[in-house]
Amino acid sequence: MEHKKQSSHTPAAEEQIEIDLRYLLRNALRSFTKLWWVCLLLAVVFGVGFLIYGMRSYVPMYRAQATFTVETYQNQDGYTFYYDNRTAAQMARTFPYLLDSDLLMDRVKADLGVSHLDGTPSAQVIENSNLFTLSVVSRQPQAAHDILQALIRNYPAVAEYVIGRVQVNMISAPELPDAPYNETAYLSHAGKGLALGLLLGLAVVVIAALLRNTVQKESDVENKLYTPCLGSVPLVIPKGNRKNRKLKLSIHNSKVGTPFKESFRGIGLHIAAQMEDKKVLLCTSTTQDEGTTTVALNLAYTLADQGKRILVLDGNFRQGATGGTILDRYFSGECTLTQLLQHLEDTQVSVLRCAKALSVRELSHIQRELAALVQAAKEQMDYIIIDAPSCQDLTQVGYVAELAEAILYMIRYDSTKLSAVMNCFEELGQYEAKILGCVLTGVRTGVTGYGYGYGYGYGYGYGYGRHYGYGYGYGYGEKDDQENQHEDL
Repeated sequence: MEHKKQSSHTPAAEEQIEIDLRYLLRNALRSFTKLWWVCLLLAVVFGVGFLIYGMRSYVPMYRAQATFTVETYQNQDGYTFYYDNRTAAQMARTFPYLLDSDLLMDRVKADLGVSHLDGTPSAQVIENSNLFTLSVVSRQPQAAHDILQALIRNYPAVAEYVIGRVQVNMISAPELPDAPYNETAYLSHAGKGLALGLLLGLAVVVIAALLRNTVQKESDVENKLYTPCLGSVPLVIPKGNRKNRKLKLSIHNSKVGTPFKESFRGIGLHIAAQMEDKKVLLCTSTTQDEGTTTVALNLAYTLADQGKRILVLDGNFRQGATGGTILDRYFSGECTLTQLLQHLEDTQVSVLRCAKALSVRELSHIQRELAALVQAAKEQMDYIIIDAPSCQDLTQVGYVAELAEAILYMIRYDSTKLSAVMNCFEELGQYEAKILGCVLTGVRTGVTGYGYGYGYGYGYGYGYGRHYGYGYGYGYGEKDDQENQHEDL
């Protein structure tokens, strides 16, 4: 039985090639939007450089020329017999070779009384005829004219030694050139420089696109970081007036699009399945603008909608949070752990944070109280989500990473370098908590990379009002009933 050879270009492989080409094109477009000034700068620099070079290297050249016909003959009984034009044309084609002979050049120099000719002679034959043009090119118009006249006077005599007697009839007499034949091509030089600079700039853009080693799709997380990707949070671009831009970015906000809400439903299902007997989840990222707070809070809302009781602990103790007073009172002894936990029983999602920024020394003193708080909360809460600082300062992350049982890592789409993420993974490896997976945040759509909806990216810092989007501090929002209850402690 004959077996058909299976093609290596399977539908899946072709689809992968198409996807890679699409991402390459998108990277090139994004690189161009950032590096367009490089293309412009190179085009201007090379354009000006070529223009200056053309101006400095330009040498005006003058050409003097005359046109002749060539005829051969022999006398037979008093009659003159002329060869046909084809034979004469063949003979005329041999004339340019005479210009390279020392015999002719020596006669011309002797005729002019010079030892060196300040010009270059040449001869061109008109195709399929017995016409040819004798010309001289020189930097000086008078020199070109004089050399041509000397050639006309001596050319026939030298040609007779080589090809026999010829009859040369002048059709157009030489004239003294009054303008250079090589016009100044400044614009042409500048245009070539602009084109070359632009091509080099585009080459820089393409190289930058090829070297863009960032996370751009979920498969990058799995194939390059060898870590599961638990979901993608779409980029939401602000729309409408200023009032709309200040709305809270939350799955409970009716003005936030469905894709944003659905993404957290999927992430919540993954977390619930992977946490199993674990309760303390640390949320962190490589840098401080990758959506850790947004993901932590909306994940808490999602799990709470499933009937779970959630505690969100703001772990960025080195940076005070607007409206946060609960942990300050607890750490100072104004509120006991029992009172705090009793209060948490009244809510599905509780948020604890410090209003006062704590120093490294103060953090060392509250380590025991913080561990006791988390341990006690584990008995009353289904999940404790720690909104941790970024791994840029591992010292800050360390205070809360020791309390975690699992880690959820945020990676901002097409922003964070893979090498930086790997370095943070290595640093987090010293703690007992294992990385459950990553969440790709701020995912853009389309070839140009622009998303939809309403959204992220207007500053970072705890509190509500001027700060929106990915990073520390969007999502805690306005003071609601839950926060008012906290303040009553």
